[in-house]
Amino acid sequence: EFLQKRGETENVPINLSQWAFVNEKDIPKQYNSGDCGVFLLQYAKCFVGKFSMNFTQEDIHSIRNDMVKELHSNKLMAIPEKRSTNCTDVQSNLAEINDSDIEVIENVTVESKIKTVDATDSGSDCGILAWENLCESLQTVFPSHEKYTYVVELFQNTSRESFDGAPPFSFSCQVRINLNNQGEALEWLDKMQDHSLTTYRITRTFKAGCSRVLYKTERHCQHFRKKLTPKQISTSAMTKSKKAKRPLTGELRNKKTQCSSKLTLTIQIPTKKQRMAAKFKPYLLTHTTVLNLEFTHNHPITSAHALGFRDILEDTKEHFYELFENGHSPSSARHAYEQMLYIQSNTEMDAQESLADRAKNPLLTDICRLFTKWRETNYGADDGKELFEKLQEKVDEYNAANNEIGGKAMLQWYEQTSEADIDNTDTEADEEPKHKKRKRVNPMILAICTPLMARAHKEVCQAGEIVFCDSSSSMDRFNTSLFVLSTTTACSGIPLAVFMVSDETEETVWQALELVKQVLPSFAFFGNGTQTGPAVFMIDDSVVERTALLKSWPSARLLLCTFHFLQRQWTWLHNGQNKITNADRLSLIKDVRSLTYCKTESALQTQYKDLLASATAKKYPNFIKHLKEIWEKRFSWAHCYRQSLLIRGNHTNNYAEAGIKIIKEMVFCRVKAYNLVQMFYFIIETLELYYKRKLISIANSRLQTYIALRFQGINAKEVCKDSITHSDQEGWYKVPSRTDRGKFYDTNVAIGVCTCLQGKDGSPCAHQAAVVLTYGDNSCNFVTMMSAAAKRNLAKLALGKNAKDDVAFYASINQKQIEERFTIQVDEVKEQTMEGPHWDLMRAGAMDFEPELDKENKEQASNTDLSKENQCNDMCARLDQVVNTLKEKLTTSCDPQLMSGVEKFLTRFEKLSEHQSLAKLSSAFHQFGWEMGTTTRIQGGQIRHGKRIPIQATSAGRRRTGLSRGKGKIIAGRPVKSSMKHSMPVRRKAKGKRQHSLITNIQQGLQNAGKW
Repeated sequence: EFLQKRGETENVPINLSQWAFVNEKDIPKQYNSGDCGVFLLQYAKCFVGKFSMNFTQEDIHSIRNDMVKELHSNKLMAIPEKRSTNCTDVQSNLAEINDSDIEVIENVTVESKIKTVDATDSGSDCGILAWENLCESLQTVFPSHEKYTYVVELFQNTSRESFDGAPPFSFSCQVRINLNNQGEALEWLDKMQDHSLTTYRITRTFKAGCSRVLYKTERHCQHFRKKLTPKQISTSAMTKSKKAKRPLTGELRNKKTQCSSKLTLTIQIPTKKQRMAAKFKPYLLTHTTVLNLEFTHNHPITSAHALGFRDILEDTKEHFYELFENGHSPSSARHAYEQMLYIQSNTEMDAQESLADRAKNPLLTDICRLFTKWRETNYGADDGKELFEKLQEKVDEYNAANNEIGGKAMLQWYEQTSEADIDNTDTEADEEPKHKKRKRVNPMILAICTPLMARAHKEVCQAGEIVFCDSSSSMDRFNTSLFVLSTTTACSGIPLAVFMVSDETEETVWQALELVKQVLPSFAFFGNGTQTGPAVFMIDDSVVERTALLKSWPSARLLLCTFHFLQRQWTWLHNGQNKITNADRLSLIKDVRSLTYCKTESALQTQYKDLLASATAKKYPNFIKHLKEIWEKRFSWAHCYRQSLLIRGNHTNNYAEAGIKIIKEMVFCRVKAYNLVQMFYFIIETLELYYKRKLISIANSRLQTYIALRFQGINAKEVCKDSITHSDQEGWYKVPSRTDRGKFYDTNVAIGVCTCLQGKDGSPCAHQAAVVLTYGDNSCNFVTMMSAAAKRNLAKLALGKNAKDDVAFYASINQKQIEERFTIQVDEVKEQTMEGPHWDLMRAGAMDFEPELDKENKEQASNTDLSKENQCNDMCARLDQVVNTLKEKLTTSCDPQLMSGVEKFLTRFEKLSEHQSLAKLSSAFHQFGWEMGTTTRIQGGQIRHGKRIPIQATSAGRRRTGLSRGKGKIIAGRPVKSSMKHSMPVRRKAKGKRQHSLITNIQQGLQNAGKW
């Protein structure tokens, strides 16, 4: 119809029956909305001139130049076989046109055969293209997400540089994208950079809200150096000087190549003219974001070096934050993450590419920055008001979440203020009062009682008997002191409360203990209450701890740790100001030790008088004065005064020392905490979880930790179980002695006491273990795998109400035999409570049967002395026989080797007996002939003889592992000095450490570890 009307207008007859209509699909396609006319003219030119359609979207600029030439010369040009993609100026092309360069196409008429093109075959609607319909160059750069569509308004190939690793494309374009706001635009930019493996930095931004622009940003490639500030210039100069010292590697991190690639992203508001034109171009309303991109990089994009400068992806950051939450340091997080990348890669080539890409695998310095950011976000500042605000927020959250299950914490802020004291001594009216400034410090105190600690106060009977107290001041960079109150159980030591203080003055520790009373439950210390406290406190020889504890709990009995007491005496003897000679130090410390271990008060009095009258002590008036001073405190260190106390055989502070060791190694991992907030989290989460896992492991019949043999019923089988009978009093048993079958001891396993020498103070003994084996009763002194009730109680101690309540879960696979043996049923077991006459007796400190115990102890002591005397006589007779045998062999054989050996034995014996202690002589006798009776075993591919050498449990933790001694790296530099009133000062620490083995130092005449 159009052709007929057009023919009538031009007076050209058109017979449509002579025309052939063809639907041709295999033709060049248009990828934008502005070149449709050029494509149509080229289709017609090719059909009329019978040329091959060898042009593409990238040739449109050259075709436009050819069209200008054709219009200028009024002649048609032939389509070249291969077009040049170089862009030249139109005016210069016009000036260079020659007639000889134009090939004329003659005899072209309107009636020539024409092929029509179906516009829908371009895969677009009015120029809107999906990612699949873009040209290869744009597909390489633009993200392939299905929600993004594009309108290519301009595309132009540019000259590409040639070098190894050069980008395969170089172009400039103007594209419209269906983005409606700034958030969508920034999201698209991130995906574009991730897809194209490029990074663009902000060159400048524009103020939003003007008449036509909602958002606009200009960006440049990160390898372009913009104008530097003076500070950047000075930093650059320092960097160049450092690079000059490393000529081979100094340029590895130099990323500036003055790359010219840049982009501009603008979100426009359609104008009135564009809204009117939207009838023909609807994309003007839907694709309001215009991207002007010059993808002209002068450097490799996909090389390993180039990938090492990409920005870190958000997913990568989140993965590292998760590793930090799980306790990883930057270094360990890096190793774990790189291993994960390698394992998750399909091939080793993919793994190599992932490890080179900084977006997926950051550098260690980047990981350290992420760790610093994560730490500041979660733990706040390291000092000042911001720190205490963050800590108070965490404390309030903890109290709100754990108030119903016993968890509670209280914080007292650190604050220092200046006050003016007016000195009114001068009363003259014409003189002004003198002002004298003084600084008042309100110490930092943080008291914590976790739900597990609260349950221990209620369910562990030892919490009301004996509590250990110890501290350490090397937990953070400010050397904040951390105190732990703990008690003993058959499984392990259990913490009862933890508090932190900014200093260790007497007033501060007392204030902290008063704050501890407020966080403890009302039934604290096994029902004694927060004001009464436990019966006994075991502490080291610290004046501050002793004074503060007595002030808070005056009714409690304070006992000194035997090890720390003797250590302090040895330190005093070793002090040069006291002028004690090396020869007399060993003799005096042995005398003091004998005083400590006296069994009765009369023996203690006798040895004390003998020591005062000894010739060695009279040589040193200072020692006599010191001895009289410690004699006044004998009730706290002499063992004879502890026989009526339920201390469970604990004469040292080992449980508290082990608790501090657990906190340092298992909780803090031998690395100082960043600040108080992190220390708070370590206590309420990591320490709590450690003891939960330990108790649950035992409740599940999995003895994965070391438990002393005395808590496992050693020597119980030596007791005649058939002779065990019930006593007249409820809960008491008559148990026969292991050696004297006619002698019986009164035993109560419920409170863990026995009238024997070992069990009188609540220590586990063979008689108590025999009762447990015979009757299956629960005992606080033993870890038994037979009683399902005991295991359920352990689980409830660990998890509270969240523990499995079904007793059948804790039943042994031999439960049938156990029930038949003890004639008890699983559903009849009872939980431990704080009520009953046994617990009243325990709270009274076993004072009701103290005379009976003293009488029994005296009889046992006399029997023990008689037994030792008989044993000594027997050994002397055997020794005479050995000497006679040796003499006989020596005189009859006259063997040279035997004579040489006897000579060496006599020489060493004389040396040991003259200059060394009895301990050395005893050790020599123990080592005699040990190689003759040993067995050989193979271990680790090597032949080893004899048994393994046992060591002290804590000695392995004190081994030196190089100069660092196994400790992790801490923040370098000193904390910044601050005048803010909430900034805590750094406490000074001792410069070095000494050996911990007291007996070794005494024998070598050296001062022991510790500062007194």
